[in-house]
Amino acid sequence: MSRPLIRSGQCPKLRLITSGSDNLEKNALLSLSCGSLGMLHCDGLDPPSPRSPHYVETDASSYPKSRKMKTYSHLVAVVLFACVLNLHGFAQSNDTAQLSKQLDPWLHLLSGQVDQFTLKGTANVTIEGSAQPVQFQLVRFDNESFDLKLEHAEYAVELRRRPGGMAFCVPKHKIVYIGTGELDSSDHLKPTGIVNRLVSNGTALRFGTQLIASATAEELAETLMSLAKLKYSSDQQAWLLDNSSIQFDRSGKGVHCVIDGTNIDLNWTSGADAPVAFDAWPEMSRRDLPRGEIEKQLARGVRRALEVLAPSAMLTAPSHRAKRVEHG
Repeated sequence: MSRPLIRSGQCPKLRLITSGSDNLEKNALLSLSCGSLGMLHCDGLDPPSPRSPHYVETDASSYPKSRKMKTYSHLVAVVLFACVLNLHGFAQSNDTAQLSKQLDPWLHLLSGQVDQFTLKGTANVTIEGSAQPVQFQLVRFDNESFDLKLEHAEYAVELRRRPGGMAFCVPKHKIVYIGTGELDSSDHLKPTGIVNRLVSNGTALRFGTQLIASATAEELAETLMSLAKLKYSSDQQAWLLDNSSIQFDRSGKGVHCVIDGTNIDLNWTSGADAPVAFDAWPEMSRRDLPRGEIEKQLARGVRRALEVLAPSAMLTAPSHRAKRVEHG
């Protein structure tokens, strides 16, 4: 295997060490990929000794013309290769910085750093073979209160949570369930820490929620680009991943997603209108239930639904432990 060494600043003399065939270009490219620019060498190679049987010191002027041209062409190839590496790294750095900037406002929102906000969205979900729009709106007022609306042509749900009570309304049926009283200690819908309660280790979404909660925008961008292989398309002005695309608007608070053919539009703003009383439903038929039961059933239902729709390896490939039982 050839192991050349070229020291910078020694023109017109070139010092070469060979141990076999002369393969300057291959070793020079390998050396560049290892990060050496001022001196091209293979890692672990000791400095050349004039006593080495493979050591040659000669003036470039004494080289045959073809040998000199070959050497110069190799050096040009090395320089061009270094330029390509630098340009590629520069492009990657620019993409990472752009993605980080676009993710930053959403990371603040999803990690719970925004105390009061209004999030609106529309999703065209395929139901029974046809795309049907579902509109939703989430308004967080404080650490205790929020409103949630989900509306489909045939179904609709509205939630109102306040410090003093909870309302679960199905407007298509003109019924609202009003809950007051004590809450379950673990299964409830208080906004603070709600993601950890609804997204368990049994769903593959857990990794993403933990990453959002602990990572900076820069770290999240680098992870998406290096591990998930997210790439930016200048033609589509969107980030691409398999059959999905994500496009941020200029405000930084709007995003359009296409995930396996499902179109999703999201937009959020800081602040919220004044909250309406949780039990103010003049056109609905009221039914009273314990508040703890309403919130507990909703929390457990959402958690279980996520485990079924996107199960983690803990459920699909659980670990096994050999155990001996009596008479077994």
